[in-house]
Amino acid sequence: MHGSMLLRLRAQPMLRRTAGEDSNTPHFSFGKKVGFMSDQGTPAGDVEGKRFLYDAPELLTVEAHGALGLSPIEAPYAFAAKAQAVPIAMSEFRSVQRHYPIIFAGNELPSPLAVLGTDGENYFVDAAGQWEPGVYIPAYLRIHPLALANTGDDRFAVVIDRASKVVQENPEIPFFENGELSEAMKPRLDFVQAFDAEITRTKQFCERLKALDLVASQQVAWNQNENSEDIARYGAVNPEKLSALSAEDFTSLRNDGSLAGIFAHVFSLDLWNDIMRRREARRQASAQESKDA
Repeated sequence: MHGSMLLRLRAQPMLRRTAGEDSNTPHFSFGKKVGFMSDQGTPAGDVEGKRFLYDAPELLTVEAHGALGLSPIEAPYAFAAKAQAVPIAMSEFRSVQRHYPIIFAGNELPSPLAVLGTDGENYFVDAAGQWEPGVYIPAYLRIHPLALANTGDDRFAVVIDRASKVVQENPEIPFFENGELSEAMKPRLDFVQAFDAEITRTKQFCERLKALDLVASQQVAWNQNENSEDIARYGAVNPEKLSALSAEDFTSLRNDGSLAGIFAHVFSLDLWNDIMRRREARRQASAQESKDA
């Protein structure tokens, strides 16, 4: 690869485990605000479109980025400090359901998200831009600032978020060496490709949920001191609809691994209580800071 040619990758075989994302089902919203995922592109979306948390997506080329690369920074997750939720792959459900509610969002196709906070805050990133120790970090955030854009014919162009602070000159990990992809970048792009493949597989899972009409709108309300506050509206699998499936459909979901994903999602919804506990802790800390100021 030389000159201004794009860095392109061939599609890899999908992983054995399942995956997910797109951006569609009952609108996901916090309070009265419309869900941010309604107009975001998919992880392998058009670079001219929008990609959540990528402020300045550019197709990676030797000509434009030959002197750049990646270097660690002191606040690696500051870019996600305001992310209330992020896309996840179905292969992540087992890890995600231990820490975050898994919900579905979108107008046409239900797509899974991990809820990280409310009120425009991510409760798992501290003021120093560090993720809470011991808590699973969704892959969507770990691949940043890299991504893929589908260019057709089973080929993908690599995208970088040029606005990311980890993209620097004189980098620790150069994008290119002698006009070719550097050896240090190859495992990172392997991870991006694997995640993209899992996203494709999760889309198939979501299409199945839609075909069986399993996802219904739900609402989270916070009751405190005899007051009720609407927190979020989102899509979730309806247990009654799941129980009403035919034996054939239920067995099919079990055999292809979808049922395990559904159960992980349903069980994870109890973690809304933890999200609200974190919300109250943040509010109290903010009130104390204002009082002490």
